[in-house]
Amino acid sequence: MLTVVVFAGLLGLCASAPLLDAPVGGNPCTWGPSYWCANSTQAIRCKTVDYCVSKVWKQSTEGLVGGDKCTWGPAYWCSGADAADECQATEYCDKNGYATAKTPTDNGAPLGSDKCTWGPSYWCSGVNQAEECDSMDYCKTVWENEQNQKL
Repeated sequence: MLTVVVFAGLLGLCASAPLLDAPVGGNPCTWGPSYWCANSTQAIRCKTVDYCVSKVWKQSTEGLVGGDKCTWGPAYWCSGADAADECQATEYCDKNGYATAKTPTDNGAPLGSDKCTWGPSYWCSGVNQAEECDSMDYCKTVWENEQNQKL
C-alpha cells in the first residue's frame, strides 16, 4: 500500500512539473566548443566568439595540412627574404630567384601582395585573416551586424 501511495505521489509531482520549451540538446549552442567554434556564424549565434578566438581558433592551424606556410612551396619561400629565412630556403631562392613584381610599390613589393591591404572583404573572411591583419575587433562588429541582419 505504501508503494502505491509513493508511486502516486511521484506521478503527481511529475505531472505538475513545468515542461521545457525545447528538448534537452534542442539548442545547438548547448553542444559545446566543437559546435560553437566550427565557424564564425555559429560562434556569433552562440555568443562565444571571444572563447573561440582565445581557446580554439588560435591553435586551429597546428597539425593541419597547409597550416605551416613553409609547406606551401617555392611560391611562398621565395616571396621575400623573410619567408626564405623562415623556411630555411634562402639558398634555394638565391639560386632560383625571388618573386618580383612588374609594378612594385615604394618598398619593392608587388602592389597588392600584402593581403591586409585588400580591405574588409579579406580581413573578415575568417578568423585567421582577422588576426593576420590585426582587425579582430573590427571584424567582430561586422560579424555581429551580419548576424543581427539575418535575425
